[in-house]
Amino acid sequence: MELPVEESTARHVCIVSPANGHKHTHTFILLHGRDSNCDEFSSEFFESEISEDLAELLARREGAYPDTAPHPRTLQALFPSFKWVFPNALPILSERFGTSLNQWFDIWSVESPSERPEIQETGLRHNASFIAKVMADESRLVSWDRLYLGGISQGFTTAVAAYLAGGQQLGGLIGFSSWANPALAQYGLLSVGEERLPASGFSLTDGMKATCVFVTHSMDDDVVPVQNGRVLRDALRNIGQSNIEWHEYEHGGHWIAEPEGVDDLVRFLRRTMD
Repeated sequence: MELPVEESTARHVCIVSPANGHKHTHTFILLHGRDSNCDEFSSEFFESEISEDLAELLARREGAYPDTAPHPRTLQALFPSFKWVFPNALPILSERFGTSLNQWFDIWSVESPSERPEIQETGLRHNASFIAKVMADESRLVSWDRLYLGGISQGFTTAVAAYLAGGQQLGGLIGFSSWANPALAQYGLLSVGEERLPASGFSLTDGMKATCVFVTHSMDDDVVPVQNGRVLRDALRNIGQSNIEWHEYEHGGHWIAEPEGVDDLVRFLRRTMD
């Protein structure tokens, strides 16, 4: 699948501009997972489709497509005024595997992400700062509340770190098949009322508390256990991020459950983009 991609000379970033004839209204920054890259992730992401039922319903609401025409089903077609930004991670030596991988930070085990936290810190801090700069650059083109930040797996872990450090209200924070970094995970291991939660080391602004969060995970994910996603959900809620939409799917693997997960994402974007 060929994409209209531009590349940053400073660091590889895949950028997909709004469709011809559409004014830029929103930006969606999406981070790939470990051992992937922005080209691969963007291509697979744009191949994901909503269900035929939702496509038909949306087409009827818009009244723009005759019944005989194929209805838009991809995210690019459904959100033609969006700019899509896919940053690329740099190769980092994997301490466990002894080879360099494209990753936002090194990690010993995605099944047990709090193991060996010391090897995560440098990469996570550096790349959270990098993503914060990408966000700041995009905020000069659209307002912060029209900016979405998200990612899959390790990419969303990094996106969350950048978001929590930034202090800004966003249009939405969107993650798939992910987990909480060790500093955040401690707030997701207990439920409110079960035991006394530790005092939060995170300070959320009122704007951040109003940011809508969309998090999904499939129960048959054989890379990142769904329980890790539940801990992430609870941790965000327990530090004060109250507006969280959580979806758990029976099938979908280590990806966006299709089509139901894509349907839910489209509904979330349509609800929050104005």
